[in-house]
Amino acid sequence: MMKTKPLTLRQLSSNLERSGRPVHCLNLHEGNLLVLPQGGRVIGLYPKGSNESFFWTHHALRSADSIRRLYDESRWPNPGGDRTWLSPTTELFISDLSRFWETWREPVAVDPGNYSCREIKGGLKLTNRPKIELRRRKQTVELAMEKTIHPAADPFRYESDVKGPYAFAGYTTRSTLTILREPRNSCVPIGLWQLLQLPPDGEMILPTNTRATPKVIFGKVPRGDVRCEAHCIRYRMRSATTAKIAVHAIHLTGRMGYIRKNGEGGWDLIVRNFFVDPSGEYVDTPFDDESARGDAVQACKVSEKDIGSFAEIEHHSPAIGADTGLTTCTDISQVWAFRGRPKIIARLAEVLLGSKPQLS
Repeated sequence: MMKTKPLTLRQLSSNLERSGRPVHCLNLHEGNLLVLPQGGRVIGLYPKGSNESFFWTHHALRSADSIRRLYDESRWPNPGGDRTWLSPTTELFISDLSRFWETWREPVAVDPGNYSCREIKGGLKLTNRPKIELRRRKQTVELAMEKTIHPAADPFRYESDVKGPYAFAGYTTRSTLTILREPRNSCVPIGLWQLLQLPPDGEMILPTNTRATPKVIFGKVPRGDVRCEAHCIRYRMRSATTAKIAVHAIHLTGRMGYIRKNGEGGWDLIVRNFFVDPSGEYVDTPFDDESARGDAVQACKVSEKDIGSFAEIEHHSPAIGADTGLTTCTDISQVWAFRGRPKIIARLAEVLLGSKPQLS
């Protein structure tokens, strides 16, 4: 079976532009990053000298015409990449918990939203002013969302004991959420939620402070795909059906990684570095138990005919509003992406995540 060639940076940029969706390219010195303001997404991340992005993108992005169809015909057009949502899903996405899939709707004020994008010193700034509905309560919250994106330096640049050729690209995202107006006596805190979409069939490595067991939020995780070790959780994200797991903040170190064999014959390691505050209110919960707060990391293997097949690694920030006493919050995180031969990628993963991957 012939493999589909990956979309180059130039092809991806051209297809989106010709479909009527302008993009912004940010030079990372070690590579390039492509931002799609529609949806406020980082849509592509390319290391220098490579034609393959680290991220998953929808197959419709292969032509301008199919991009138009994706946006015109889909209830929720998901082009891929790295995006920002808000939680909790039980209030912002669902109107009836007894029929949560039937009444699930992505809040269009957030995705695609109405983002503006402009260049700032050394980076890009995206802003959105959504009015979102608390769907079960028929109330509206007015918010301000702001994202700045800057290059991130290679964390191994001073490590002489980590040797071997590899390609790198990375960036820092600073996301700020501010509540401008909320209902009187509101009881719904709202939090930032960052979701990174990656090609399927790789392995997530989630460092933990001690042995921890994730809970399944929905779907069925095949036996053996999740393994809990003394200081990490491994999730082989390869199933043919959609399933999602979650882990409480108290167990986490503030990093998670994803390792996969790429289309160029080497291996990719993508690491998200983020801040965890177990004292904060993490408000995204399972649909059947709204009291089960605390999930700071989620991982979802998506396999849906109308959306696509990809792996998603996600982190939440403590919520604001309601009884938290807070009206603004900021999430600062890095994406570090590496490409190289198995031996060096395994070494980089061991240093950053505390565990060696099983590359086979």
